[in-house]
Amino acid sequence: MIKIKNPVRNVLFFSLVFIISFFVANRDLSIGSDSYNYARIFEGHVGGYLEVSFGYMFLGMMNAVSFFSGSYKIFFFLVSLVVLTGTQISLKKLFFAGEEWPENKEILFFLLLSLILLSPFFFALQVNVLRHGLSAPFLMLFYQSFLDKRYRASLAFGIVSVGFHWTAAYYILLAPLLFLSLRNLIAVASVMSFLYLFGLTQTLFTQISNVSGLKYFYQFASEYGSSSDYQAGIRYDFWLFTSIFIILVALLERILRPSYKITKMMLVTFLPFLAIGYLPYSDRLLAFSWFLLPLVALYGFIFFIRWFGTNFSFVFCAYLLIGSVSYSIYRVFLF
Repeated sequence: MIKIKNPVRNVLFFSLVFIISFFVANRDLSIGSDSYNYARIFEGHVGGYLEVSFGYMFLGMMNAVSFFSGSYKIFFFLVSLVVLTGTQISLKKLFFAGEEWPENKEILFFLLLSLILLSPFFFALQVNVLRHGLSAPFLMLFYQSFLDKRYRASLAFGIVSVGFHWTAAYYILLAPLLFLSLRNLIAVASVMSFLYLFGLTQTLFTQISNVSGLKYFYQFASEYGSSSDYQAGIRYDFWLFTSIFIILVALLERILRPSYKITKMMLVTFLPFLAIGYLPYSDRLLAFSWFLLPLVALYGFIFFIRWFGTNFSFVFCAYLLIGSVSYSIYRVFLF
């Protein structure tokens, strides 16, 4: 059995994170639809000629970088560093918490890293929807701490998550649903799916906004992005894609993890989309749910590892890691 000691693992991991973040920071601003906007926002904020109303954590990060440099590339480097490190740490925490996996933990650690780097959704979080990418790891750490009933820690993680993107508050308010049985949670998601797919949630929220006096706020949210080419309305494709992976992870966890922890998290983070997913840019409501997809893939690879044996899996994972790192660098110049 081939083993990797923790110090070696950590040195290798952070070396890869620094290398990848360097290339991400030096990408062309055409890579990622929001890259140019974030670069201009950072420079305008540092230069004092642009006021921004982003979350306090995101503003704090921009201010911290501005003490040392006015270059948006340094800011992008720090964002990539936090997003990649936070994603690895949070998903690792979710995966290993409360479970003793017989597989080599170091192999699983780097296999998870490879799957994160290969995920197109992680790439979007790293170069495009930066605030979601920064918020997501802390939201997942909030969920794990909440499940462990470590409420002080969960409060701290929740504050940080909301500080990067205010929409995390939706998902934090839904955290108590994680204590429901899987059957009851599926029932909630099924009812909301029915309402969403037949356009009833849109009608319901329109009526609620009129009665509650939030008509103009709702109108503003509904018209946001209307001038772009983004498809609004009921997104059957997003619903189907997410539902398939929720079913898949439920089947995998039925064998590997009967607590269905990841399945429940994907269901809970699916609910805001089912409520208001007809608004423009509704894919961003699914960012936190899709954030968990590398864990779904990891469950699948565990079957592969158990079938072929540890030594072969080490060789396979080594090649996969090299390939995923190379690809993550290559695509910042390709797309």
